[in-house]
Amino acid sequence: MTAVPDRAIDYGDVSIETFVTGTWRENCYLVTDRGAAETAVIDPGDDHERLIAYIEERGYRVTLILLTHAHYDHVGAVVALSEHTGLPCQVHRDDQKLLKRAPLYALSFEKKKIPLPTSIELFDDCAKFEFGSRAFESLPCPGHTPGGTCFRLENALFVGDTILVEKRGRTDLPGGDAETLEASITALLGSFDGEFAIFPGHGNPWTLAEARRWWSEQGSGEQR
Repeated sequence: MTAVPDRAIDYGDVSIETFVTGTWRENCYLVTDRGAAETAVIDPGDDHERLIAYIEERGYRVTLILLTHAHYDHVGAVVALSEHTGLPCQVHRDDQKLLKRAPLYALSFEKKKIPLPTSIELFDDCAKFEFGSRAFESLPCPGHTPGGTCFRLENALFVGDTILVEKRGRTDLPGGDAETLEASITALLGSFDGEFAIFPGHGNPWTLAEARRWWSEQGSGEQR
């Protein structure tokens, strides 16, 4: 069967394709700059055979593997993708310990075996990653995990599990802190002007305007 994404959106010459992976239905994003013929993979959580088959079918040249955070459901396909592309994954320095524990948590939560990512590069707050004529900008958003990060590419925000549609991220998982997450969400939603699309780690995309309205009306929201 031909691999296909679960969702696909075009923004000019940039496409954003979503693969919903694993038990927790985590969103892995393939972001492609067609002009530069480069693809970034954000949070390859599971289903590595499906992801790699699609990348091969489309002839994508992957140049970045980015992690919003290091929970196991977001990193389960990292090793296979790194081996296929020869690229390290990029993860915030403060999530390094969590990444090393990802296989243990996968066994504990799901009785599932995932390999330990060893080809990694650590970044600090406000790093930039060149992507064709553009760049991904990392935005520190701790709280869901210590090194939780959002990535901005022009008017698109890839927020991991910091904030989902009308829900804040969980803080009852390893590395979580509720007060820190609340401050991160408030700072993130107040950082930009104009129209932005928000691509979360689970569920559907929404807009910055929708997120601001919900946050001002409900504040804490529900956990997922």
